[in-house]
Amino acid sequence: MIVNFTVVWCMPSVVMSPFFEELALTYPYALFLVVDVDEIK
Repeated sequence: MIVNFTVVWCMPSVVMSPFFEELALTYPYALFLVVDVDEIK
């Protein structure tokens, strides 16, 4: 399982997003999760 913790105002998170999506397509049997920490209360 690979988890990407992200926020929309963080530039490294924005830059990493396409790379993370490509990894998910490259490795379809791995579980990829994206957690928007702004939404966690």
